[in-house]
Amino acid sequence: MKDYMTPREKLTVVAHMMRVGNLADANACIPIIMNETMLVLEQLESEDRRWLEGLMNKVAQSQEKHDWLGFADYLEYELTALYPEKNIQ
Repeated sequence: MKDYMTPREKLTVVAHMMRVGNLADANACIPIIMNETMLVLEQLESEDRRWLEGLMNKVAQSQEKHDWLGFADYLEYELTALYPEKNIQ
């Protein structure tokens, strides 16, 4: 994962790593993307904040169950909704 990547790109790359079995690399990147997600959480309205908190609980449950495909799906198809397609950060 490169520093110049957008958060959306990072989520997609980590999801792909999980799907192909590169769990060590993916798990090394998770703290970075979770920190970025927490920064977004602070900026959200209360309804969106509740949605994200619920989603983060689902992500944590997937991780606890070692459901890496489910985890990857949450990253790529749910969390990416936080970031517009052309986000530059």
